[in-house]
Amino acid sequence: MRTATMRWGQQWPPAPAPNVPPPPGPFSILRARSYTLLVSSDGHTCHTVASVNGRTTGTVDVLHFAPVRARSVQLRITASTGGQPPMLDELSLTG
Repeated sequence: MRTATMRWGQQWPPAPAPNVPPPPGPFSILRARSYTLLVSSDGHTCHTVASVNGRTTGTVDVLHFAPVRARSVQLRITASTGGQPPMLDELSLTG
């Protein structure tokens, strides 16, 4: 693999009253501000292949790194944006 794509979640505004749909926006993006992507080829020892620091906007991050063979993948989140816990909707690996 050599590319990782993270799709971060969104939090919609609360409904103003029972049986009233929430307004269409604005919504909050529940993403990580800083994180590290690690891989392991043997299932025991992890190696960092990519890091993100200080990113506060966007719902999709695409990370490119040197091709590696991996048995397992780990996303280590170290900081979130907006004081809310981040919500990872999807992590896909290609290459």
